[in-house]
Amino acid sequence: MAQHDDHLEVGPAPHRWRARAGATAACIVMLIAACSGDHGRSSANDRGAGLAVEKLPADQQAAAYAAALRGAFDLGPSLVLLLDPAVLPQRRGAEPSDTIPAAVAQALESRGVIQGSCTAVPASPRGAPICKAQSAGYKVQFSPVFRLTRDTVQVYLVAERYRATRDTAGYQPPLEFEQRYGLVRSGRQWRVASKERLTH
Repeated sequence: MAQHDDHLEVGPAPHRWRARAGATAACIVMLIAACSGDHGRSSANDRGAGLAVEKLPADQQAAAYAAALRGAFDLGPSLVLLLDPAVLPQRRGAEPSDTIPAAVAQALESRGVIQGSCTAVPASPRGAPICKAQSAGYKVQFSPVFRLTRDTVQVYLVAERYRATRDTAGYQPPLEFEQRYGLVRSGRQWRVASKERLTH
């Protein structure tokens, strides 16, 4: 019986060869699909497309974010900004998987540019989200800091108007925008070198 099986293996029938070829092709297709999944693809529309994340000390990362906020808002006592700790994902539409380090959030508060944090609760598709706060303002969310050149970085900022928990009776329409900043370091400070409003 073993010799008979060996004889069959020496010259496989045409239908058996076609089955093997089909299985091999299927494996190749599966391999290509796996390699080209969400983790392997990149898009020119990605945040920081083609750029590496710049590793900065907490105070310097906070300084870069503070510069972006100054470029987006007229900061003052009447403006309330709350930090959404979820880091903007590089791929648009993806769910956030990282959070701003606590030391960076604390440094932003110590600079007086944010007044707390908020992971907003959506009110409705047509209304502004709700934050646990005494007054209305904006929740702000940042991307990682991306390296452009030696002293220049790129940061994305998304700001969304929220409703305060103490004032949710009236209707407040949603308002959200995203901007991309090129920041240049001067000593231990950052200044805005370029700013672009992004549309989706």
